[in-house]
Amino acid sequence: MITKQELNFVQINERLKMTKKESSQAYVRRLHSMLQSQKKECEEMYLNEPSRIYKVGDRVQYGNWKWNHILEAFDGGKYYKLVIITPRVEYGKYKGETFEIRYLPWISLLPYRTLDQKKSPLKLIQNKDLLLNYSQRDISGLIHMYYRPGLDLNPVYQRGNVWSQDDKVLLIDSIFKNIDIGKFTIIKRPFKENNQTYEILDGKQRVITILEFFEDRFEYFGLKFSELHWRDQNHFEDYSISYSEASNLSHEQKYRYFINLNITGKPVDPKHLDHVRTLLSISQKTKRIIEKECEKIDKKCQEEIKYGKKL
Repeated sequence: MITKQELNFVQINERLKMTKKESSQAYVRRLHSMLQSQKKECEEMYLNEPSRIYKVGDRVQYGNWKWNHILEAFDGGKYYKLVIITPRVEYGKYKGETFEIRYLPWISLLPYRTLDQKKSPLKLIQNKDLLLNYSQRDISGLIHMYYRPGLDLNPVYQRGNVWSQDDKVLLIDSIFKNIDIGKFTIIKRPFKENNQTYEILDGKQRVITILEFFEDRFEYFGLKFSELHWRDQNHFEDYSISYSEASNLSHEQKYRYFINLNITGKPVDPKHLDHVRTLLSISQKTKRIIEKECEKIDKKCQEEIKYGKKL
């Protein structure tokens, strides 16, 4: 808790602040204007009833600043007047503190916790190695990727073509009604001559549907793609999708990603998921075996180096 004496000192310190280029009176006017602007911004925010309430003097967490204390609460704790205390250190020596006053909404503040308290909860983040970044591209790019340099729609972990005709029509309907059709995840394979460069990881049924409609294999509102108004054709090909391209993924990562991510669209048959889980288990066992063999080889090499033997 910050004491009343310290609070008074902070307010006095703020009033006495000066810069080389402006008088103390001008500084006070500028500071007052800035604080009133911050306060008005908080008042105009659409804030829900606070679930975290702080008292005057409480230490709170705000950004990366270490010493933050509540000076005043407003509107039932929806926003607060806060003092930020920053120690000044020059050449390793303590030179006092600087103080800054701010008005902030309750959503910007967290209860103060020590470093040990911050580290004590169980970490929830998983699959860091599968973090993919998505960007926008048009459908025509996806279509032409299939033809050249090649997009494999049937890697070992994928299911067959399981969508019904109604499912396919609904996807085309979403495109023409400007409704999001989900994310597409593509894997770039290591280069091999006469081999498809890419494989589909997530979005196979949607890609098949898009290709089939583009190739006039079914109708939408009684029309094939080649029979559409030219503006509708352009809309279809230029339609923006969320797309991610990954590379250098191991088999184990692919199977794990497929199991974790493939939850949209038509539900995956539990038997097929069991099949992919089996592939994942085999891949993980193989990985462990390879790691053990590598450890043995490494140990042997270290012993030969130690005893001066030629490798």
